[in-house]
Amino acid sequence: MKQIFKYTLKTISDPQSIEMPSGAVFLSLLVQRGDPNMWFLCDGDTTRPYEVRRFQLFATGEPIPEPVALGYLGAFHALTGSLVLHAFEVLV
Repeated sequence: MKQIFKYTLKTISDPQSIEMPSGAVFLSLLVQRGDPNMWFLCDGDTTRPYEVRRFQLFATGEPIPEPVALGYLGAFHALTGSLVLHAFEVLV
C-alpha cells in the first residue's frame, strides 16, 4: 500500500534534516497556508525502515557552497511574494 506524506520546510538557509520512510519519492513542492511543504510517495508499510534526508533552501542570488551535490526540487514565494526560495535535497 502506498501513501502520500507531507513534510514542512523551514524558510531558512540552514540544512534541514527530515526523517521519512526509506525510498520515499518526491512528488511536489507547494506553499500551503503560508508554509512551504513537500509531498512524497511512500510505502505505507509501517515496518519499513526510516531514513534521514537533508534539504536546503537558497534565495535567488544567494551563493551556493561547492562542492555540494544537490537535487533541485522547485521554487516558491515567501514573505508575501517578495522573496523566491529554491529547495534542494542535499545528496551527499
